[in-house]
Amino acid sequence: MDSRRGTQGWTMQKLITIILLVLVMALVIYGITIGGFGPLVDRAEGAFNEVLIFLGIKDGPPSVTNCFKKFLFDVPGGNELLDSLGLDGEVRRNVKFEYCENVCTLNDTSLGDYRRLSDSYEIFGEGLVYNDVVGSERKMGWHEYEDYLKDPDGIKSSEFYWELYDQLVKAIIGESKENSMFVDRLYSSRFSKDLTFYGNGGGLFDKPSSALWKEGEWIVMGDGEKVYTGLDDRKAIETFKSYVDDAYDDKVYYQIRDPVPVGGSSMSNSDYHGESIQEIFGGTNVEGDEGEFDHYTKTEALIDYVTKKKIEFSEAVKPSSEEVAKLRSLVESKKVIVDEEVYDLGIKVHNGFPLIIISGDKEYALAFSPRVKLNLLSGTRKPAEKFSPYHVSIPLNFYSWEIVSLDDGERFLKPVGSWEDYMLFENDFKLFRTGRLIKDFLDKTCGFLSYYRDLSEDELMLRYYQNLYGPNVLVMR
Repeated sequence: MDSRRGTQGWTMQKLITIILLVLVMALVIYGITIGGFGPLVDRAEGAFNEVLIFLGIKDGPPSVTNCFKKFLFDVPGGNELLDSLGLDGEVRRNVKFEYCENVCTLNDTSLGDYRRLSDSYEIFGEGLVYNDVVGSERKMGWHEYEDYLKDPDGIKSSEFYWELYDQLVKAIIGESKENSMFVDRLYSSRFSKDLTFYGNGGGLFDKPSSALWKEGEWIVMGDGEKVYTGLDDRKAIETFKSYVDDAYDDKVYYQIRDPVPVGGSSMSNSDYHGESIQEIFGGTNVEGDEGEFDHYTKTEALIDYVTKKKIEFSEAVKPSSEEVAKLRSLVESKKVIVDEEVYDLGIKVHNGFPLIIISGDKEYALAFSPRVKLNLLSGTRKPAEKFSPYHVSIPLNFYSWEIVSLDDGERFLKPVGSWEDYMLFENDFKLFRTGRLIKDFLDKTCGFLSYYRDLSEDELMLRYYQNLYGPNVLVMR
């Protein structure tokens, strides 16, 4: 009987459970039908997504608050952006702008979805993501976005120098593969040898130190950090000495290396740091211990050595008179037109190196520049697979002639423009221009809204229009 009674009890409990489940399901179905569970579902979905984002399982925005959405044409400056992007019709009407306290987003631009976070810009699409298990893999989601024009003077400046560079390439190189190869070889062969000093870290807890001179610029490393970058020989050498001449003096070495070819990489043996610095001091009147950089007399001896080597390196890479003559034949007596301004082209030799002079309403120079980085053989800045006159690996930079003193008429070359912009291919330049337009809009609009984030949406819009057009503006709705 006890056993039978237990079975009946269990059956009754099971029956009651089933009835309750049916009632709950009916309530859920009813709630979903009338939309009563919408807010609860939205909150649950949002919380679940945030957990996935936090765990790195899903890409997405950070936790956001105080959000509002508008069509872009209803946002101050939105119509101007749409005009600049060339969007019209249904596409124009559907672009949405969303502002939140920590992130603002442009959606449905037909050019991609963009967002601005507090310290970065991102675009939604397929990109490389690092995974601990499989390494790098391509994945859809939000990815950091840097494909925008970099000129600090804005888009108009980028457009001017891009057009000027484009016209120069067409005028000087044209469709000639021979001319292209000559100009490329002429400038890409101007890189000189570099000079490195290395201290081995003599103390128990000391780290190695180094001073690298490369193409006129010093990079000094001490205690694992970059402690000086610049052009001053004395400052670089004295900074290096302060790290190798301490309680436990380092043994110091030096090394001279050949220039890395365009598109190549430096293949140096990390275990080899060159010859003892004593070779430099041998035969000079210096004091201190052998193989160490431990006395002020060695500072003067090392500066003298560096000065001589820099002259030697520079002389070795100067173009020949025949090369200068051929470049002159390609450049002189030609003209280019940019923004309806006519510019005459010519050659001026400066310290043994030819400058391409562009004379119009202003005078510019296009010159070899080791500062132009040569990691251009990947991403959007790679040369075309077949011959193209726009061979972007040529290390050139624009300069303008600036007057130092009106009394003596002395002039110097001042870098202008951004080589990262004007060396782009045309299609890439258009892509980067779009990125800069969107970046500038998000910077201005989101920065303003963040500053006044405690206001209501209507008050925000009114304050923004007043900021643009003056305090007496009336917003018609």
